Amino acid sequence: MFGVRIKISFLLIVMLALFSFYDKSGFVLLAISAAIIHELGHVVAAEIFKCGVKKLEFMPFGIKMVLNTPLSIVAPKPKIAVLSAGCVVNFLLFAAFWALSLKNAAIIHLITGAFNLLPAGTLDGGRILNELLCIKFEAQKAEKISDVVSLFSAFLLFILGTFVLFYSGYNISLLITSIYLASLVIVRQKKLNY
Repeated sequence: MFGVRIKISFLLIVMLALFSFYDKSGFVLLAISAAIIHELGHVVAAEIFKCGVKKLEFMPFGIKMVLNTPLSIVAPKPKIAVLSAGCVVNFLLFAAFWALSLKNAAIIHLITGAFNLLPAGTLDGGRILNELLCIKFEAQKAEKISDVVSLFSAFLLFILGTFVLFYSGYNISLLITSIYLASLVIVRQKKLNY
């Protein structure tokens, strides 16, 4: 689509079907649209900074964007701008929807933006944290600090997810997400140690 290859994970389709089936609030479609708009913010920023988007891969816990010019060779400030763009778009839409009294849409965008700013793993906040740390520290030390912060964030998310499950009686999404984020750090550390 528009020169961008799009791939959708089968597991994502299964998860969306399950969430849609168990969703009592009707927020699933709003959440999906907020996530897509979030990613479009990254796409627009990548185009502004001349990185060019080659591929979008929709996965269960996020969307992987492959650029023509990898972020690893982009200067820190434009890289952080591209990584921040999705959250900025969510926060702007939160303000707009709130002003228009569209509270449900506003809250979904606020949650989407805030969640993606968590300093954990592959979330935007985790990647931004790593970039900021790389400015001050060597790459290995920055990654170790990022991993510790990621595991702590996943732990806090696990606790929050436990409360959400207890309160709702059915919502396990934060628990699954916290386990996924922690496992990414553990798997990466095992690869680095071999």
